[in-house]
Amino acid sequence: MEHPLWRMLDRCNPDFSWSTLLYWWASYYKIAGNAYLELIQAESRQRIEVYLHQPDTIRPRRLSSGLREYEARVSGQWKVLPEWQPNPATGASRILHVKTFNPCSDLIGMSPIEAAALGLDVNNEANLWNASLLQKGASVDIALLMEAVLGDTQYSRLKADLDQRRSGAKNAG
Repeated sequence: MEHPLWRMLDRCNPDFSWSTLLYWWASYYKIAGNAYLELIQAESRQRIEVYLHQPDTIRPRRLSSGLREYEARVSGQWKVLPEWQPNPATGASRILHVKTFNPCSDLIGMSPIEAAALGLDVNNEANLWNASLLQKGASVDIALLMEAVLGDTQYSRLKADLDQRRSGAKNAG
């Protein structure tokens, strides 16, 4: 008799071949930093099926016992599905969660895009600044000449007005 594992590798569920499932699973892992598989053994115990879940539809939660349970988003509400409850004796769950390193959480992985977000934001802002400089000819368009010394109140008001009108990438140059 053929082992159920070989049948699963041929066709892991009615919707996916094993290679397609692994491709999608790796994509979720690389993009979101989290990938979730659900293992289901059929009633006859002759077949094991593997299903992929989107990372934004599942979230882990730590129980007081230290075990993890998983919640699913169903109709916009987060619910704990009874079949996903971990075995209290072994901690085993039908959900296999693979995640990237996250220094801020031991429950979920960090998306590589999230890790690079600050660098991307800084780069984008610098590009806006430079484009604005080029569009305006990279010349200073304001000069202040005062005949008398400004008082503290006048200086603060002038500085606030200039900051509001002249600061930021759009006003560069």
